[in-house]
Amino acid sequence: MSETIPSAFLSYTNNDDRQESGKLRHLAKLLEGEVEVRLGSRFELFVDKEKLGWGEPWKKRIAESLENTLFLIPILTPWYFNSPACREEFDLFRRREEQLKRDDLILPLYYIDCPLIDDPARAEKDEIARVIASRQIVDWREWRHTRLEDLRPQVDKIARQLVIAINRRDGARYSPPSVVTLPRVPASPDVRPIASETDRSAPSVSRPASPNTSAPVEKPQTQQEDHLALATRLYSKGRYREAVTLFQSAAEAGDGVAMYNLGAMLERGLGGSVDLPAAKAWYESAADAGVPEALNSLGTLFEFGRGVLENRNEARLWYERAAAAGNTAGAANLLRIAPLAGK
Repeated sequence: MSETIPSAFLSYTNNDDRQESGKLRHLAKLLEGEVEVRLGSRFELFVDKEKLGWGEPWKKRIAESLENTLFLIPILTPWYFNSPACREEFDLFRRREEQLKRDDLILPLYYIDCPLIDDPARAEKDEIARVIASRQIVDWREWRHTRLEDLRPQVDKIARQLVIAINRRDGARYSPPSVVTLPRVPASPDVRPIASETDRSAPSVSRPASPNTSAPVEKPQTQQEDHLALATRLYSKGRYREAVTLFQSAAEAGDGVAMYNLGAMLERGLGGSVDLPAAKAWYESAADAGVPEALNSLGTLFEFGRGVLENRNEARLWYERAAAAGNTAGAANLLRIAPLAGK
C-alpha cells in the first residue's frame, strides 16, 4: 500500500509573486520544511499550477482525495479576490471541506489590505470573503516587507496549525460563537472555572470610532444596559463596528453578557480584526461573571487550538463546567469529546 503524504496548495496570483520578487514561492519552501520537521515525515506544499497540470487533472485530484489530508493556503490580496482561478480553487476546497464535515482545511494568510475583508458590509455580499471572515486568519500584513529569514517564528506558527489539523482525526467541526442576549446571572462557585495561569484581567481592545446613530433607545435601568440593548440591535442589523464599541463599553462597566458578546465578536473578527487572545480574556471575565456560554466558548478555543495550543483535556474541563451550569452546547460537546480526551 502506498504511503499517503499530507499535502497543501499555496494559492496566490502571479501578479503578487512578481511584485514580491518570488517571495511567496520561497515562503512555500520554508513552510514545507517546518511542517516536515514537526511531523517527522514527508509533507508536500504545491505552488505551481502549471507543473501540477492545473485544470481537470488537479480538480480530479482534489475530488478524489477526500480521504487524504489536503489543505488550501490562500494568500489574501486584492489580486486574489479579483482572480477567477483563485476563486475557483477556493470554492473547490470549500466544497471538499463540507464533504469531509471539517472546517480547518483552509488556512487564510492575510498579506495585503483587502477592502473585502476589512469592510464587514462588503464581505457579507461576497461568498468567499464571508467564509474567510469565519476563519482564524493569519495576519502577515505588517511583515510583508520583512525578510523571510527573519520570520521563522511566524512561519513556525503556521506550521503548528497545519500539524494540528493533519493530526485531527475525529472530524469535529469548529462552530463560531454567536452574540446572545442572556439574563444576568450572579457569579456562582458552581459556575466558575478553574483558575488559569494566564492573566485573567480584561484586555485593552482598540476601539473603532464612536457610533453615530439616532436609533431610539428605551429608558435604561443602568448605562451598561442601555449600551447592551443598543449594541444587540446594531449587531442584528450588521452594524458591527458600532456594536463592538458599545459591547466594550458595557463590558468595561461589568456586564457579563457584554463581556461574552465582545469576546465572540473579537473571535470572529466582526467590527475589526480577529483577536483571539483578547477574546479568550473576555470569555474568562464573562465566565467569572456567571455566563455559561463563555465556559463553552473557552472549551472550543482549547479543542480547536484557537489562540492557544490545542488541548482536549483542557477543553473537556471547560465543557464539564459549561454543562454543570446548564449550557446545552457545552453538554453536547462534553459527550462528544469525552472519549477522545487524552488522545
